[in-house]
Amino acid sequence: MDLDSEVGQTTSKILQTALLIFFIASCRHLKDENRKKPSLTEVSDENARISVATDSVAEKKTIYLTFDDGPNRGTGNVLAIVEEEQIPISMFLIGVQLHGSPGQEANYKRILKNNLIEVANHSYTHAHNHFDRFYTKPQEVIDDFARCADSLHLTNKIVRTPGRNIWRTSRLHFTDMKKSSATADSFYNAGFKAMGWDVEWPFNSHLSLTKTPEEILQRIDSFFAKNITRTPNQLVLLAHDQTFTDSTDAASLHTLIKQLKADGRYQFKLISDYPGVKN
Repeated sequence: MDLDSEVGQTTSKILQTALLIFFIASCRHLKDENRKKPSLTEVSDENARISVATDSVAEKKTIYLTFDDGPNRGTGNVLAIVEEEQIPISMFLIGVQLHGSPGQEANYKRILKNNLIEVANHSYTHAHNHFDRFYTKPQEVIDDFARCADSLHLTNKIVRTPGRNIWRTSRLHFTDMKKSSATADSFYNAGFKAMGWDVEWPFNSHLSLTKTPEEILQRIDSFFAKNITRTPNQLVLLAHDQTFTDSTDAASLHTLIKQLKADGRYQFKLISDYPGVKN
């Protein structure tokens, strides 16, 4: 056999073997890489999980539990529930109520000791329940709020107007009865911020609740779902201390709070944290 031909054949076999080894190694490497990389479906699923997590944080709804007309005979039951459930609430108190009885004074002292409770201004006289006349005299309204602030030793200027659903903050300007608008503008210009409400827990002439906690929860859900709260993702719930004097109605309040706490979509805050109140 020709020596050059034999050498050429040997060289060719070596090259073929080398190429075969390289090809096999490349295939194994590619297979390993594909094993490490997630499929398009896996990537899509992971992105979906991230999206859901992000949305759940972004969609957290805030509820402001507010109570009017205290201190009164129902205030003690409200305080007991708040102390047990450890949630923040805001109480709009009436100045003249503070000295209505020893029990009311005791409840006020109990309120002040609870860091979860924010005290705000619901006027000194509650307009003596003559609301139409009250709102025709802007200076009297301002003076009434100022007197209540002095009696409660308030450091904030957050008010709720008796008998009216009025909003006056740096972001909201609403009056349920237009003839009260001029007076609302006057006390806002005097430095007061007025907080109205989105949902009220109604009661009858006997001061008994007329809606179950489930019905109130459904209403809250509906307001958020329809985006009809005054501020998106923020809802102010109005209740009244005196409607919780009865143990059955107090139990209804406790049930509602437990249901809201158990619902992962909601969180509770004080009324001073409402957008537009502090600035």
